[in-house]
Amino acid sequence: SNRNSTKLLQECEYIGANILTASDKENICYSMVTLRDCLPQAIDILADTILNPVFTQEEIDEQLLAIETEQENIINYDFIIPHILHKIAYQGHPLGTSLRDIYPTLRQNITRQDLIEYREKHYVGSRMVISGASVD
Repeated sequence: SNRNSTKLLQECEYIGANILTASDKENICYSMVTLRDCLPQAIDILADTILNPVFTQEEIDEQLLAIETEQENIINYDFIIPHILHKIAYQGHPLGTSLRDIYPTLRQNITRQDLIEYREKHYVGSRMVISGASVD
């Protein structure tokens, strides 16, 4: 079953879980905190989120707007300096590219199908790590 973001949040709330995603240039992290008794439901929600995303246009637009807002508001040198160093160190390599560099093109050209194809290519077992803490 594919869950949209509203259904996902409702199900997390129902079991008292908290879900978080974070990413950088090389990694995407999905994290979930829940009560031990709700672990099977939490794993089902987390697996569905990773393996069967809905990718509605509304959600894509929300994320693109969040990226745009984040890029416009970057004034923290602790955040900017690593991007500048990556740009210098990785000239001509994708790691040297920041979201600020590609955002205008990304905003105009990325499609739902692009996201689906990326997920199908990269979200495979050999590229994933699953870990748990305080789990019997």
